[in-house]
Amino acid sequence: MGLVMANDVNNFDPCWQYILEFYFNDSMVQKALHAKPTSWDLCSDVITSWNDRAVTILPIIKYLIANGQRLWVFRQALSTLEMIIATSGFCGDVDAQVPITSSRYAITALNLPIETAWRPWYLNKEVGGYLEVYKGLLLITVRGAGHTVPSYQPQRALSLFSSFLGGILPPSS
Repeated sequence: MGLVMANDVNNFDPCWQYILEFYFNDSMVQKALHAKPTSWDLCSDVITSWNDRAVTILPIIKYLIANGQRLWVFRQALSTLEMIIATSGFCGDVDAQVPITSSRYAITALNLPIETAWRPWYLNKEVGGYLEVYKGLLLITVRGAGHTVPSYQPQRALSLFSSFLGGILPPSS
């Protein structure tokens, strides 16, 4: 297990969760944090039911699109970026937790007309991912990214964020 240098994003360890779990279960760390000695786990079964959450956020997305809101709601796979008054989802194309197919099913349920057909976008003369523009919504994937896109593909994530801030689509060539 090697440490990742803070300024070297190319050395991202996709197993960082295990390192974090090991760290927080260390008795000296728990003592330093004044935490009750416990067995710390990233995916705990302590909360067995969660009844006050929405079953779907699709009505909220519809409302925001209808009202021309500029927003970025970040959920790893159906995040909402914005292109001029458009909401946008960005997904890692190798995300096993929330795959692109689930985002596409959700968008299909919105029944929005397609304005720009599925096409690649580019960064440094390489395919960075794919996008499809709907009326009021942009779906965009990031090639080679998992559930936490900026961790897996920091340059591509930055390119998308820059496009978002500039109100433009990523390059088509």
